[in-house]
Amino acid sequence: MRNLNNLRTVQQKALIALFIGAAAISFSPIFVRLSELGPSATGFYRITFAL
Repeated sequence: MRNLNNLRTVQQKALIALFIGAAAISFSPIFVRLSELGPSATGFYRITFAL
């Protein structure tokens, strides 16, 4: 029974991390628009972080 509770806790943490990641990705265009960087630097950093 204890193993089942640990599995549920891990699944809940993974689901929370998934939602936080989705929220961060969905707000990224807004943060890019508000940044002071030029288009080349912004594109470079977006590609770098995607890898």
